[in-house]
Amino acid sequence: MGWGDFKLVAALGLIFGWPDILMVLFLSFIIGSLVSIFFLITKKKKMKDIIPFGPFLVIGASLTFFFGYQIINEYFKLFGL
Repeated sequence: MGWGDFKLVAALGLIFGWPDILMVLFLSFIIGSLVSIFFLITKKKKMKDIIPFGPFLVIGASLTFFFGYQIINEYFKLFGL
């Protein structure tokens, strides 16, 4: 994460609020790691290559905005809560 990503997270935190920004970050890291693993397996990127994190933050924010409650409900059902 660079300085621009930090600013984007701060802005998203102001928009989404305290509990939802954690979900945005969680989804962003999960999606970003899956895409990065895919790029490493297909040899399109190497370990030292830089992958921008901003698009993953935007995807995580979009998923949280549109499907946040459904994701949380399915997560709690997974553990029987």
